[in-house]
Amino acid sequence: MEATKKVKANAIGIPLVALIQGVVALIGYLIFGVPDPFFWFAVTAIGSVIPFVGTAIGFIPVTVILLSQGMTLEAIGVLAYGFIVVGSSDNLVRLYVLKRMANEHPLITLIGVIVGIPVFGFLGLVFGPLMISLFLIIVVIYKKEYADDENQTEYQAETSLEEKQRVKIDEKQNDNEDEIKDKTDEKDKA
Repeated sequence: MEATKKVKANAIGIPLVALIQGVVALIGYLIFGVPDPFFWFAVTAIGSVIPFVGTAIGFIPVTVILLSQGMTLEAIGVLAYGFIVVGSSDNLVRLYVLKRMANEHPLITLIGVIVGIPVFGFLGLVFGPLMISLFLIIVVIYKKEYADDENQTEYQAETSLEEKQRVKIDEKQNDNEDEIKDKTDEKDKA
């Protein structure tokens, strides 16, 4: 059940987030008159798979291109729109979609992409985070199966030790009480 949620969150959620962020960026590219806005939409959408900073792969080169063409006002507009609107949408959409689908932390996606791309190539954008998620599920299963038994055994050993110590203390107290009773009996006889 948990694994199914993680697979859906990574296989559906990550591309969905990328598409939404690409559309948000496309709106800005169309507003500011960026040449080839659909190409930059694709670049931004693919780059946005990397959490928090990926969308900058799209709008920073667009800003440089606009500056080199002498379109300073448009370049500043795209840069501001990219950081404020697209960057905010990255944080909000990613957190909402991945948390809602499988309570997935964005760091899992970030580490998964970093590991996944060298291992799986382009498909590592989805398979990397998926592999990290499934690995974490295996760790949880291992912890439930083995660590709890170990802790239970340690708990039982500690409990046995505590019981033995209590018995010794009780015996000492009983011995002390017997000694005191014997001494008081001897005083009474004398």
